[in-house]
Amino acid sequence: MSAMLLEVDALSKRYGGVQAVAGVSFSVAETSIHGLIGPNGAGKTTLFNLITGFAAPDAGMVRLSGVRIDGSSPAAIAARGLLRTFQNLRLFANLSALENVLIGAHLCGRAGLFATLWATPGQRREEAALAVQARALLERVGIADRAHVLARNLPYGDQRRLEIARALASGPRLLALDEPAAGMNATETEGLAALLRSLRADGLTLLLIEHDMRLVMNLCDRLTVLDYGRVIADGTPVAVRKDPQVIEAYLGSAAA
Repeated sequence: MSAMLLEVDALSKRYGGVQAVAGVSFSVAETSIHGLIGPNGAGKTTLFNLITGFAAPDAGMVRLSGVRIDGSSPAAIAARGLLRTFQNLRLFANLSALENVLIGAHLCGRAGLFATLWATPGQRREEAALAVQARALLERVGIADRAHVLARNLPYGDQRRLEIARALASGPRLLALDEPAAGMNATETEGLAALLRSLRADGLTLLLIEHDMRLVMNLCDRLTVLDYGRVIADGTPVAVRKDPQVIEAYLGSAAA
């Protein structure tokens, strides 16, 4: 059995009179693809924000490789190897694809402020190495031929791939993807699924929010289902698809 890389324990968050997340617990196994699904307003993105440091929980714990990360800053959590993408693209629109990935790569750079300002030999060597890494990541996600295209001029599916490449540049152990297939056509979605499977095969762990049920049912090893901020099911896609609560709350009778 795979070890658990991420453990979420009784996590809760309230905004005024709304209980956005209510005692959520689930675990993500190493080198797995774990899906987080549920109706709109179920609390999925709030849960992502709590896990990745963009919001502080009112109660509960989050552990990455056994170390508590709840309440830590996004930068501190990223430094421990948990990176995320967002539902709304957050690329640097007026920078090239290569430059966007280089920004992610610089999170792992070692050159200090002095070396960067004065362009020391060590800093120049590091910059060259990071550029090689960035080009390799663009190749990895299938857009190497668009390295010098401005991010805003890329097709939507390629922008999604670029966002993944930028996150990969920081060397994550767990990559959290918020609706990575949103806005993609069927061909782009199939290509995304192939990419995510290959990343998992390389040893990366993936946690994703997604509404494309065909994608999650065929891609994920395990699913956690939220409704009104609570977990109503957690299991394999086959088991979740047959769960009466899930069918009533989210999938509908056609999924039975």
